[in-house]
Amino acid sequence: MSYSVARYLAQIGKTLSSPDIASSVTTSMARQLMLTMARMSAQLSVDQEFGRSIKDELAASYLGLVADMLPELARLAEATGLVATIRSWQAGSQVGKPPPPLIEIEAVAGQAAVLLCANGNVAGAALANRLVEHELQGLRKGADLCREMLTSGEAVGETRAKQRFTDQQLNEFVDFLKQACGSHGSAKVLEVMQLPGGFSKQTYMVRLTPDSGLPEEVVIRYDPADSVFGVTVNKEFGIINILHERGVHVPEPYALETSGKVLGAPFMVTARAIGGSIGDSYQVDGGSTAFGANLARELAKMHGIAPETFGPGIYGAEIGTKERLLNEIDQFRSLWRESGSTSIAMDCAFQWLTQNVNCADGRRTLIHRDVGCHNLIVQDDEIAALVDWEAAAIGNPAQDLGYSQKTVIQVMPWEDFLAVYAAAGGIIPRAEEIAFYDLWGRVWIGVYAAQARKMFRSGLTDNIQLAYIGEHVFRRDLECIATALSRIRL
Repeated sequence: MSYSVARYLAQIGKTLSSPDIASSVTTSMARQLMLTMARMSAQLSVDQEFGRSIKDELAASYLGLVADMLPELARLAEATGLVATIRSWQAGSQVGKPPPPLIEIEAVAGQAAVLLCANGNVAGAALANRLVEHELQGLRKGADLCREMLTSGEAVGETRAKQRFTDQQLNEFVDFLKQACGSHGSAKVLEVMQLPGGFSKQTYMVRLTPDSGLPEEVVIRYDPADSVFGVTVNKEFGIINILHERGVHVPEPYALETSGKVLGAPFMVTARAIGGSIGDSYQVDGGSTAFGANLARELAKMHGIAPETFGPGIYGAEIGTKERLLNEIDQFRSLWRESGSTSIAMDCAFQWLTQNVNCADGRRTLIHRDVGCHNLIVQDDEIAALVDWEAAAIGNPAQDLGYSQKTVIQVMPWEDFLAVYAAAGGIIPRAEEIAFYDLWGRVWIGVYAAQARKMFRSGLTDNIQLAYIGEHVFRRDLECIATALSRIRL
């Protein structure tokens, strides 16, 4: 067994024996952790045992396809190195030499596909599409095996947290909140409960003594040290303030602490929105057509606010949308290469996005950039709050629409959603813009997942949820990217 897999299994065992599980196994956070680790275990089992045959099949199909690419590649001066590599594989095969590792084949096949597509080679683009289709088939087989090994999860809410903060920190937090809210009453913390999620931030519900002049329940949104997203709460607090004033359903903001002296890191405090999650970034586990329609109205309301309302400091305000996207595509392509992960679909997606970046331009509004059930608090199909605004920017509203499409189509037809959006005052972007951002949103998450994978495998973090993103979510996202490319055609 490889070292990295051994680390995963060791951390799974460590987490299973942690206070979150041992002392609160009947609580919702424990159920979430259990489900996360069950999915991790299934993924590792597939990779180590059943996945070998899938990988062997993929390697054989990729080798056949890159061999078919040779005549087209041989015409390109910049493909000389690739051609030599492929021919050396063919020569080795003829004398009984085993094929190279799948990761090496994927890297070469991805480079070949990108080169052929970049040069407008029609025959090469057709072969690149076949490569993507083969990768998609392999990802789907692996996902099906994982699903067979799992039972369905249970919706989660909040749970009593292990003691994340000291008594002194909690007392200082109360003093800070009293000063921020202008309260002079006597108050203390009665209970701290961690809320599910925590991929980019750690979130806690704090219950305070009643009749103290402070809200009885508040939410702390706290910057973890090992966040893969690398952003802080400082940025989103001002955005939430404006949105709340304009009637967008966000948690009511109370206070922001930027020094890190109170709780050890910057945090913000908001009201608690009443409701719960009805799914994750990919799957809707509850909700109906009414939920989809309410989401359309909420996005239309947000997209109707003039972008200058948020000032020049917000990301994207002082750069054109197309220029910003070109910069982000280059940045994320570099992050992808640095992650050490390989995927033909991801390589082809970057190439397609670069060639079609004109589709990025359009209207400019505030955009959330991460709209999905994982960032929605829902009560009886009503949107109680859209949360987690750290990625917000000024850009094309097609980005929110394209990103949320995978959520919407699970509860209502896409055309009906757009009709509600328009009736609520939203201006529908061109279909090409929505398709561009549908793919970009998947690439965006896939690269972050690859970074999480690298962080855990290199020992930079022992956060089991980041490990889950880097393995289970990463593969699921690659499947979505390959599916999107199969619709677009290279």
